[in-house]
Amino acid sequence: MVHLMVHIVDEILCLGPSFLHNMYGPERYNGVLKRYVRNRGRPEGSILQGYLVQECVEFCTDWLADQKAIGVPESRHKGKLAGQGLFGQKYIEVHSKRRAADFNRAHLVVLQHIDAVRPYQEMHMQELQNNNPTRGQIWIHRQHNKHFAEWLKEYWYEREPVDENEKTVLRLSREPAYHVATWQAYAINGYTYYTKSQDCESQYQNSSVVLVSETATDSQAKTKAFYGVIEEIWDLDYSITRIPLFRVRWATNVKPDGHRFTTMMLPPEIPRDQVNVEAIPATQEPWVFANQCKQVFFIEDPSNKSRVVVRRGKRSIVGVDGVTSQEDYDGFHDPTTAADDEEAERTIETRKRARKSTGNEKATTRAYVKKTHREKLTYRTRVKKSRKDD
Repeated sequence: MVHLMVHIVDEILCLGPSFLHNMYGPERYNGVLKRYVRNRGRPEGSILQGYLVQECVEFCTDWLADQKAIGVPESRHKGKLAGQGLFGQKYIEVHSKRRAADFNRAHLVVLQHIDAVRPYQEMHMQELQNNNPTRGQIWIHRQHNKHFAEWLKEYWYEREPVDENEKTVLRLSREPAYHVATWQAYAINGYTYYTKSQDCESQYQNSSVVLVSETATDSQAKTKAFYGVIEEIWDLDYSITRIPLFRVRWATNVKPDGHRFTTMMLPPEIPRDQVNVEAIPATQEPWVFANQCKQVFFIEDPSNKSRVVVRRGKRSIVGVDGVTSQEDYDGFHDPTTAADDEEAERTIETRKRARKSTGNEKATTRAYVKKTHREKLTYRTRVKKSRKDD
């Protein structure tokens, strides 16, 4: 316990409050390394040889694609990086279940995020401006979002595609199948996602996500993170491909606090029959692409029970399906990770400046180290005199 108190201040500054992290992972790995010891007279050499053997075996298994390794664990995300439903599959007919508004909105989100459809979006916007020269941009965008899917379907009704891009746009314009597959659990990009209802029945939290939007200008690029919980998982079937979408209930009142923490409020769930889907503004779009989300975790703020603290999720996909780098697989660096790294660097620099300002850096460096920390504790034995000696 004495050694723990020596380093507890540094751990809190680097990792945050003690209730938000643990040392079980490093302790378990120490147990793995201890099992490598075969010669107690040379424990370091035994650990080194055991580690090298494990690395060599894992390296060789990468060249044995058709063989299953014995004793080496296999990632549960193997073959699922592109997306695969896990359990809780159900099919709903959007018209009989009164989900046509959600279906149309999800289809519009797909059309707005496909590069091949972008020229047709500009064409429809220009047509609206030419037909309504007195209208403003807000009205034009609202009409575009309301009628673009129908306009694109009519545009390709009697036309024949010329190249592959036009064939893709043609098939997307015909809308996905009305019988939509829904899931309670879905694996994609090395993450396992649950819906909020499934989270309530599970011991693990897998329904929290973050969507990072990046906007670039001539002078600088800005990023903004949106946090929420998954309410539904839909898998739209376009015959040429399947596109998984998340329906997310977004958090409100997001505030980045000090010490590298971000807190927010999660609004209560509204019954489906009380939600006016058409009245939801575009800034609160509930449907997002599953492959554009990242997993996070929400922890109840002990100082304010109405708010939650967000913690970044973790994954390990290096070596799975040929992935050599997580950043290369994503195609971009995670801005949330960069923000945490920059904040940690600023914290370290602040502490260094504080030590120099005291004028006694040596004393402040070991402010929490006892004199006997490196010399071991010594206890003075007390000899009691017996009555016979008296």
